[in-house]
Amino acid sequence: WLSYEAAVNETVVPMEYLEHSYAIGFTDLSSTTDLTCSGMLIRKPNDPNFYVLAKFFLPKSRVDAVEESSAREAPYKLWAEQGWLHVCDGAAVDYNDVTNWYLGMVNIHDIRPLWICFDRALSGYWVPQMESYGFDMEKIPQGPVTWSYSMKQMGAAFEEHKVVYQNNPAMRWNLLNVSAKSINRDGIETIQPVKSSKNKRIDGAVALLNGWVGYNNHSDEYLRYVR
Repeated sequence: WLSYEAAVNETVVPMEYLEHSYAIGFTDLSSTTDLTCSGMLIRKPNDPNFYVLAKFFLPKSRVDAVEESSAREAPYKLWAEQGWLHVCDGAAVDYNDVTNWYLGMVNIHDIRPLWICFDRALSGYWVPQMESYGFDMEKIPQGPVTWSYSMKQMGAAFEEHKVVYQNNPAMRWNLLNVSAKSINRDGIETIQPVKSSKNKRIDGAVALLNGWVGYNNHSDEYLRYVR
């Protein structure tokens, strides 16, 4: 989907520049094997860039299994040491850890998501828990009808190097694992993300795409809050 040159953006801005901001939150949940990704999509006044803060989550059993395997999928242990990945105790992702990440963004950095865009799959108790903390949760239907326009728009922003994701290596890996599946019905072409191969993970890219859909759904209202 993206060329290597488009996906790589080594720009990093100080956290202070992104603090005290409103954002579009985004989450793609997993259970045992895939990555869970949560993040914030942030715009700033008089600035053409889209800023992305993303955190990944995996259970310890999965990280250990990959470390012990001869076929190294990704350097999850290193990413955990660097702070990009949170390792949850046990054999499944603990969604309480995801909630706590959002609470930290609000309470420590004063970055407040006006909406959190998510895939309803696996969301179970997590959505009511988030709503109990006052977050506005927005379910994003998964599929080409919902994704196509935003995926094309997001791709163009990456081509123009307008997406600053703080040089997050886990996000870059996810982006480079995405292929675009094209569907043409009645002369209307739609696209959606698919894995470039079976053992690749694209959860971060899908989470961000859900956030981009939310941004397009609310852009007029959101941009009034940009500060």
